[in-house]
Amino acid sequence: MVFFDRAHLCTECHLIDFVAPEHQAETVPCHFIKLNAAGETIEDLESEDNQPKLEAALKDWLRAKINEIEAQRASQTTGL
Repeated sequence: MVFFDRAHLCTECHLIDFVAPEHQAETVPCHFIKLNAAGETIEDLESEDNQPKLEAALKDWLRAKINEIEAQRASQTTGL
């Protein structure tokens, strides 16, 4: 994946919240988000040249994060 023409700066993207501070200055910081318990990142998985594995790891991470966010919002709503 190559992203040269970005519509927004990475610092304006919500994914930056999931990037470790030491990787926030990378060219594509979101490629350094740890996707699983093994600590694999998009950067790691791209180097393996295994697109299906990369896509599966990314989908699993996205689903898990969405579930976490929805659970947090639900608990905030019920706590009012």
